[in-house]
Amino acid sequence: MLISLSASNIAIKINTKLSTANEKAVSWQSSGTSGIDAIDWIGEAPTLVIGIGLASGMGNAAETVVSASTAVDGNCMRLAHSCFVQEKSDGIVDHVIENIVKESWRMYCSENDGVYIPERVLVYRDSMSDGDFTTERPAVDGKRNRADDEISCIRRVLNEVDDRNLNLPISECD
Repeated sequence: MLISLSASNIAIKINTKLSTANEKAVSWQSSGTSGIDAIDWIGEAPTLVIGIGLASGMGNAAETVVSASTAVDGNCMRLAHSCFVQEKSDGIVDHVIENIVKESWRMYCSENDGVYIPERVLVYRDSMSDGDFTTERPAVDGKRNRADDEISCIRRVLNEVDDRNLNLPISECD
């Protein structure tokens, strides 16, 4: 397992150095015939994969940096990044989620020349736990939990950028 992870990490770095806007060089792919390193589900249909993380300063710092990485190819090997600043918070404010989803959608479609429009969206969200979902902990005083609010915002933005009116299923994995 460790060798596989190391190979994947090195391959991502090599792909980044080899690839340019005009040359889509790929030294290694995350899917293949061996199936060992593959995330087969990703390759079954055009899938927009977004990873989101937060970093806040300590003490009296008044800002949180929200960064997002978007896989712009079907193998999750070529990444585009975006970064936003918001008021200090454990959650992501709606306008930042909107910008992340719109920018990720634009980068994915642009990179794929509009030929492959995402049929699925997978969002990895750092700093989220089971307790952040209403299904795990009932809403208090009628207030929804952080994850529910972010998922609702993501769904709303996806319906704005994609006229196919996809109601994307949300899966919770441990």
